[in-house]
Amino acid sequence: MIRRENTMHRKFRRLPYRWRVSLVMMIFALIPFGLFGAVYLSGEKDKWEKDAISEYTQALEVETVQFDRFVQEMELKVAYVSSNSSVQSALNNISSMTLTQGLQYINELKEIASTITAGNDALVVRWYPYLSDRDYGGYSYTMGSLTDEFAPGDALYERIQRLHAGEILIVAREVERAQDGYAKATMEERICVYLKIGNMKNSDCLLEISMPIDQMLDIKDVKFPAGSIYGIFLQAGETKQTILMSQDLPDAQELLETYHTTGECSGFYPGEITVDGLPGSRVTCLFPENYVNGVIRGNMVQFLMIIVLFVLAILATSYGVATLLTARVTRSIEKMNNELDTFLTEPSASVVGDSDFLGIESRISQLIQNTREYSAKLEQHKAEMNRLELELLQMRFNPHFLYNTLASIRYQIKDQAIRKSIDSLIHYYRIVLSRGHLLIRIEEEIAMIREYLDLEIFAYRLENVKYEFDISEEIKGCTIIKHLLQPIVENAMDHGVRGNEKGGMIWISARPVRGDIVFEIRDNGSGMTPEQVENVLKEPAVGSIGGGYGVYNVQQRIETYYGDAYGITFHSKEGEGTRVMIRIPQRRELG
Repeated sequence: MIRRENTMHRKFRRLPYRWRVSLVMMIFALIPFGLFGAVYLSGEKDKWEKDAISEYTQALEVETVQFDRFVQEMELKVAYVSSNSSVQSALNNISSMTLTQGLQYINELKEIASTITAGNDALVVRWYPYLSDRDYGGYSYTMGSLTDEFAPGDALYERIQRLHAGEILIVAREVERAQDGYAKATMEERICVYLKIGNMKNSDCLLEISMPIDQMLDIKDVKFPAGSIYGIFLQAGETKQTILMSQDLPDAQELLETYHTTGECSGFYPGEITVDGLPGSRVTCLFPENYVNGVIRGNMVQFLMIIVLFVLAILATSYGVATLLTARVTRSIEKMNNELDTFLTEPSASVVGDSDFLGIESRISQLIQNTREYSAKLEQHKAEMNRLELELLQMRFNPHFLYNTLASIRYQIKDQAIRKSIDSLIHYYRIVLSRGHLLIRIEEEIAMIREYLDLEIFAYRLENVKYEFDISEEIKGCTIIKHLLQPIVENAMDHGVRGNEKGGMIWISARPVRGDIVFEIRDNGSGMTPEQVENVLKEPAVGSIGGGYGVYNVQQRIETYYGDAYGITFHSKEGEGTRVMIRIPQRRELG
C-alpha cells in the first residue's frame, strides 16, 4: 500500500507545476461539491423512484375514487331499501303470504331492484328472508340458497350471519349472479354489499347488492409495466381479503398477500391508494424493481453527464487560474535556465529578478555554486583514488618470491612446530595472493580458515584450543566471497576462547538449506554481554581499531554482493559462548 502511494506521489510530482496547482484547486473545489452531490443524489433517488410509478399511482388514485364513489352509492342504496315500509311489511308476513301477496311482493322487489340498478345494469340485487322457505321470482331467495354457496364453517359466512340490524358489510366473493334476475348466471369475482334489515327486535331479511369487480375498477385498462402485480385489499372489521386483479405471475396472489400482511415484498416497489369509504382498505400495485431501476439508471446517466460537464468546467477554470498564478514563476525559471551556463562558468554572476522571486533565484544560484564546489572536490577524490590505485599496483610483488623465501626458511629450521607453522603460512598466502578473483570455492575458504587457526594456535601458544569442521560435501564446490568467514572466526578467537585457561573449542559447520548455504561458527568461550555484541555489530568510528570492523565489514559485503535477504545472525550469552549464523545463496560460478 505504501509503495503504491509512493508511486502515485512520484507520478504526481512529474506533472508540470501548473497542472499540479490546477489539480489541487480542482480537488478542493470538488470536495464540497461531492458532499452536496451525495446528499442531493440520495434525495433525488427517492424522488426518481416515486416519479417512475407516479403515472400508475395516479391511475390507481382515479380508480380508488371510483371505488369510493361505489361504496358511498351502495350505502345510499341500502339505506333506501332498508327504509322501504312496503317491503318491511311484506317481510313480516312472508311465512303466511298468499299467492296474491306473493305476486305483489315480487313486483315490489322488482320495482326496488329497477330503482337501485338504474343506470348500472351490472348491479344485482337479492333478498334472503330468514322466514321464507321458497324463492320469489329472480330477487327473493331462501337463506339456504346462500348457505349452499359457502363451505361448512366458512369464516366469511359466519361473519355475515353475525351482522346486526342496519349493519353493512362489504366483501369480495366469487359467485354466480344473473344481472336481471332471470338471465343465465355467470361465475365471476364481485364486490358484495350485505345489510340486515328489520325492526328493532329482530332482523327479517339479508340484503345483497353486488357488482363485478372488473366493471367497478378499470385497472385492467391501465398498461402497467410487465411483471407488475395489482389488486385490492378489503378490510371490513375483522374480515380481511386480498383480491388479485392481475394474472401475469404464477405466484402473484401469494406475493400480494405477503405484502398486505408484512408491508414488504422482495423485488418490488409498492404503490397504493387508501379507500376512504372503507377504513383499512386500499388499492395496491407492486412494480418490479427492474422497471424502477431502469428509470433510475436513465436519470442517473443524465445526472452523471451533468457531473462530468461540471468537473470539466472546474478543471478548465482551475487550469486557467493556475496558469495565471504560475506565469511569473515560469518566466523566472526560464530566465534562470537561459543564464545557467553563466552560473556554472562564472561564480560571480549576479542574480536579477522580480522582487517576489528574487529570494528563490538567489537560493538556486547558491545551490549551483555549491554544486560546482562539490564537483571540484569529487575530481580531487577521483585523482586521489587513482593515485592510491597506482601505489597499490606498485606495492604488489610476485607471490612466488614470498613462497620461495618462506620455503627456504622452513628448510633451515629443525623445529617441527615452526616448520608446520611456516607450511600453514605458505598455504594461507597461496590462497590469498595467488588468485585475483573476488570469489573462491568454499573448500578453499575452509582450508584458509584451517591454516589461520593453526597459525593463531602456534603464535599465541594456545595448545588447549581445539577446532572442528563439519562441511557438507554437497557445497564444497560452491563459491563464497574471499575472506568472508575469517573475521567471524577471528572474533571467536579474540572474544571467545583466547585467554580461557581451561581451553576452548570452536565448531565450524556448513550445510545447504532450501537453496542457500548456512555457516555456523560456534565457540564455548566466555561469551559477550549485549553491549559487547552491539559494539561488535555496529559500524566502528573512523580510526578505531578492533575486530568489530571485521564483523561489520562482513555484513556490508554480504548485503552489497548478495542482497538484503542474506547476512549475519549473532547469538551470544555471557558465560555460555557465542554462535554466529551466516546465510548466503548457493552458487557455483567463479567471479
